[in-house]
Amino acid sequence: MTPPTLLITGATGFIGFRTLLEALEAGYTVRATIRSSSSPASQALLSHPLLSSFISQNKLSFIEVPDILHLEAYTEALKNITHVIHLASPLPLPFKNPQTEIINPTIQGTLNLLRAALHTPSLRRIIITSSIVANLPFPHPTSNPPLTEAETRVPNLQALETITSVFPAYCAAKIATLNATDAFVSTHNPAFDVVRICPGFVYGRDSRATDIPSLMSGSNRLLLSTILGQKLPGAAVGGRSPRPRRSARTHISTQRVLRWATGFRGYRPYSLRRCISDCEEAFSERSGRGDI
Repeated sequence: MTPPTLLITGATGFIGFRTLLEALEAGYTVRATIRSSSSPASQALLSHPLLSSFISQNKLSFIEVPDILHLEAYTEALKNITHVIHLASPLPLPFKNPQTEIINPTIQGTLNLLRAALHTPSLRRIIITSSIVANLPFPHPTSNPPLTEAETRVPNLQALETITSVFPAYCAAKIATLNATDAFVSTHNPAFDVVRICPGFVYGRDSRATDIPSLMSGSNRLLLSTILGQKLPGAAVGGRSPRPRRSARTHISTQRVLRWATGFRGYRPYSLRRCISDCEEAFSERSGRGDI
């Protein structure tokens, strides 16, 4: 059977790039969206050595979606597509206005994709990358956080006007997008499936990296900064921490399963302090010398 044709958004990102590689290595034909072919991130993607053979074999193509806020942003990109993996989530750094640069684009970008999908007869399933934070109370309690059950969750979005930093903006965007997607499916009852994946912080090998400085980006920055002794706020984060390949393979496998379990599994907070003891154990011959 011919593998489905995938549309992948957010392929320039940490999880997105790994998902793109996993899809191509599994034999899928992929169309990846980029904001602009002239942007540094897109240029790095277009010229990445791990992708060159797939491009030459016509297994990978790119399409520009310059403005995800445009109502018909994804109309052309969705033509003849059977499955979508939507990983794109705007997170510009630095930013001036979290509402207009992070929260609203995340919500409307997803809704515009869903609206365009209603007019795409070939489409069978959309997989949306959400986050574990989408199922947590917001603002997050500072101590004794409750075990969150997704079946009974009603994430609130109070005090949006007080958000001034990137992580609260990210949390608010994920919560609002999950709620908006629920409402969309309930209202339109689309012919295609809508599946959400809610990973925790993803740590591990960054397949995009071509030099050491580029490793200090995304969620890996939180992990590596902790290991290197740099003080960062919020050392305890909720949920398990999957590796990039595991997260990517989850996205790929989700587009082909016929049925999946409903509901969510809850996890207690996980502290990054554990990574110190993990490093000491992995490099036991050096830990006694005090050079790690």
